[in-house]
Amino acid sequence: MILTKLIVTVIIVSGLALIAEHGSPRLAGLLSGFPTGSSITLTFIALELGPAFASETALHNIAGMPAMLCFLGVYWLAAARWPKAALVLAPLSATLAFLAAALLLHVLNLPPLAAIVLAAGLVLVCQRLFQHFPEAAIKHHVRLGWGALAFRALVAAGAVLVITGAAQAVGPAWAGLLSSFPVTVFPLLIILTYTYGPGPGQAVVKHIPRGLWALMAYTLTIWLAAPAWGVLWSTLAGLVAALLLLGLSVSFRPHPTTPPRAGRFVEIK
Repeated sequence: MILTKLIVTVIIVSGLALIAEHGSPRLAGLLSGFPTGSSITLTFIALELGPAFASETALHNIAGMPAMLCFLGVYWLAAARWPKAALVLAPLSATLAFLAAALLLHVLNLPPLAAIVLAAGLVLVCQRLFQHFPEAAIKHHVRLGWGALAFRALVAAGAVLVITGAAQAVGPAWAGLLSSFPVTVFPLLIILTYTYGPGPGQAVVKHIPRGLWALMAYTLTIWLAAPAWGVLWSTLAGLVAALLLLGLSVSFRPHPTTPPRAGRFVEIK
């Protein structure tokens, strides 16, 4: 089971990094909103602890979405404020923001409907706000090699192993909140920042909120269907729902925003 978690996580993170490099940060951001990390953690939690536990965890995963949005916003702001130290300060400050927001959400313990409405409302707000972030493109590609692959494996798979391994001990509430941590996006942002500077990572962050509707569709399906349908069919139904929402997000292009002020646009050459 541990080896399976490692392999699945590494494949997904590596794929997102390749898309960001050879496709575009916009597409990588949209796909990062797809339930990559959450689907991994929730599936393994369901296999190990049962569909009922996974259903409750999925509900708290939705409740933890505001903490994920805090992570994304703080990461972008820290990278913009300290571009020369973005490799360290951006992921560190974003992680601290996520933990603080998750703790607050755990204390509030909102009822299901309120948690869903709050998550959806904040996704809409961030989707609008992030549109004004400056764009960055990767113009020169660097062969990352085995070192970057090993780093992706250690960070993303380590987070998945910790969350799924501790799920029974901490309960579905904390397991769900922690599973909302962007375990596949986190190492992707670090790799992009290390290789190209803060610009492309910020561009990925810019487009993630529009892809989060796919994540919400997936987790809502798991929450509602897992107890009755079991692990396999609820997971398949959740992935279908997520793919449909992701397809709509990819096909929809927002109206152009006002060009950023001089000096704010980052172009990687």
